[in-house]
Amino acid sequence: MLRLPFGALLAPLALATAPAAWQEPKPANAWYEDKVHLGFKVKAPKDWAFTPGSPLDVNVIGKYAPTNGEGVGLGGDAGVFVNVWLLRFDRREKKEGGAKDIRAWMAKEVDKGQGWHQADDYPKVLKGPGVPAECFVFEGMSTESIRAYAGAHVQNIEAKPIQGYAAVFALQDNLEVALVGVGPGEKKWRSYEKAFEALAKTFEPIPIEGAPRSSSPAGTDPRSLKRARLEAEMARTPGWRMLEIENYFVVSNSTDEEFLAELKERIEALRKVFLVDYPPEKARLVTREKKKEPEATEKEPDKEKPDTFRTVAPVNPLEASRSSVVRVCANEEQYIQYGGSPTAPGYWYAAAEELVLYDDQAGGGRTNTWVVLNHEAFHQYIFYFYGNISPHSWYNEGTGDFYSGYEYEHKRFELTENPWRIRSIQEMLRQGVASTDRKDFGYAPIKELVRWTQPQYYGQNPYGIPGHEVYAQGWSLIYFLRTGAKNKAKDWNPAWGSILDRYLETLATTGDLDKAVDQAFASVDWKKLEESWKNYIL
Repeated sequence: MLRLPFGALLAPLALATAPAAWQEPKPANAWYEDKVHLGFKVKAPKDWAFTPGSPLDVNVIGKYAPTNGEGVGLGGDAGVFVNVWLLRFDRREKKEGGAKDIRAWMAKEVDKGQGWHQADDYPKVLKGPGVPAECFVFEGMSTESIRAYAGAHVQNIEAKPIQGYAAVFALQDNLEVALVGVGPGEKKWRSYEKAFEALAKTFEPIPIEGAPRSSSPAGTDPRSLKRARLEAEMARTPGWRMLEIENYFVVSNSTDEEFLAELKERIEALRKVFLVDYPPEKARLVTREKKKEPEATEKEPDKEKPDTFRTVAPVNPLEASRSSVVRVCANEEQYIQYGGSPTAPGYWYAAAEELVLYDDQAGGGRTNTWVVLNHEAFHQYIFYFYGNISPHSWYNEGTGDFYSGYEYEHKRFELTENPWRIRSIQEMLRQGVASTDRKDFGYAPIKELVRWTQPQYYGQNPYGIPGHEVYAQGWSLIYFLRTGAKNKAKDWNPAWGSILDRYLETLATTGDLDKAVDQAFASVDWKKLEESWKNYIL
């Protein structure tokens, strides 16, 4: 269930170590407990880490997985990464998007397999728990590859049998909690089924005590409401905690106090940079202009165009922005378990209002973590002031990459060139302008780049330029337009200095992507702009 959300930061790929052989889970002495919401506890798998479900997932409470991402080979390239899920099926109140029961949840082909169907002779009564319980066994086929997980390119994976165990506990009328485990099928399955059943038999109902009392005054403002929700979540999320700072809530399972202290310091310093470049006063002016237009100008996204406009204007953007959540996973494996992609080391998830990333100290190093933080924090910041607008990717991702070039020294940020992009774009420029007649890439004409859709930006463009190289060109264009005047770019035209402001203001007030480009680049001599840009970047 890996996703590449809009706003994700494409980075150069690195091969990971292939997962080793995995052993069946064993009940630990530690418990998963929910005294706040549902009222139950169950023993956790020994030495496994807990990852909470997405705030938007109606069913998933969370899941346990081995801390190093170990998987089970099924023969050939096929494999399965074994998890234990905790689910809720709460039919007391109608909620959109969730499965009503375990059969419906498995039928969605969620995570790790496809074609799930209930095995014969099930369900059966599960003896032991202090509440009515049934167990199910489901059969399906694998969708994953061990080598693909490690970074290798794999095609035509031969699917292999896998199976799932589910124990469903009836806590109240129309309220069930389920424990689900997935493992290899056929001969290996029986030992996994026994292991999942052993965990399920530790399930116990417990009294609901309610959320812990907050140390901060209660209120109805966005920050108070977000604090209360996160405190309730942390009370039932083992290994995770919430750290409150002036303008953010940092949610993490990292135990590295020095790292977390630096992250908190950096994110607050970043906000000061954003406040200068995107002041709330400018956003309020755009909002006032938009209110003059009829409501019909606000459109639903066009399914044919991923980069279409949609806005959700908060009542108080400045106050809402102070309730921002930064979720920091302790490592890459935890990040992937939460839903991140190995090819995108961080993302801004607008629907859940979360910036998600991980501590890459053990992989590419903390420098990578800070580059991702700078990029995604930009997406998070402007969301609250301009609504969930979707600019063209050259602006959206290019600006995120622009902020990735800021380096933090002596308690402040200083602008530098983006270390992930500068060498790529310089090589592209040396190759010359791209052509559909050849496949050695080069760069895209700027006149075309600024109208590319998100899929084209990610690599599905007429020239076949890969996404990471297009990202480099997008960064370079933003860098040129923001710094060219100050650094006296050769043949700089002062009119170019207002291109970015005109683009965003037109898009925010009209919602029209084409009009935004038309207004921003009106009367621009594309040949002169491109020549000045090339000289500046090289």
